[in-house]
Amino acid sequence: MQLFAVVTGDVIDSKKHPDHLDALKERLPLLQTPGLYTPFRVSRGDEMQAVSDNPPLLPVIIRNLRYFCRPLDVRLGIGIGLIDNSQPGQNSWDMNGPAFVLARRALDSIKKSKVSETVLASEDLFFDRMFNMAYSLIDTVMNGWTPSQWEAVQAYEADRTYVKAASALKIAWQNVQKRCQAAKWDVIKKAEQDLAILIEERLLR
Repeated sequence: MQLFAVVTGDVIDSKKHPDHLDALKERLPLLQTPGLYTPFRVSRGDEMQAVSDNPPLLPVIIRNLRYFCRPLDVRLGIGIGLIDNSQPGQNSWDMNGPAFVLARRALDSIKKSKVSETVLASEDLFFDRMFNMAYSLIDTVMNGWTPSQWEAVQAYEADRTYVKAASALKIAWQNVQKRCQAAKWDVIKKAEQDLAILIEERLLR
């Protein structure tokens, strides 16, 4: 049976940023990122959720979501498992199944965290440890990215060359390169790729 990834998040200190949160609620369903089975939607106050039918794309989904939510910080709980009675594009808040229970368990484990953090739960506890260990490091690096580094990384990923990214950002290509290097993007990109392979080989075969 097909496994899905449920991504559930909540905004840290949302009451301190009511204007940003209101804007996010309006914009979030417009987030375009590969691998989404249902769009992200905000519900239950300051929580957001979506479902992916392509779990190996989770690292890309996570990064794009964090970029889209800036300047808000978000805790993310992810569950990989089965879901019940679903249709593509459906509101994930109207869905249920084991993957949702796992995502809630993961999110509850970091409810008190005051920094952006990612935790995953599946039926494979060894895989969970490996994924969560990797993401504790990835999140630590990403939490140190400046706005200009975020822009450079995302533009470079979209356009695949420093020159094209520089044109989109209207800066010199050397500055795009420097910002990506300062963000340790080559290391993070390799980690994302390796985690995608790990998900495929450990959970989906």
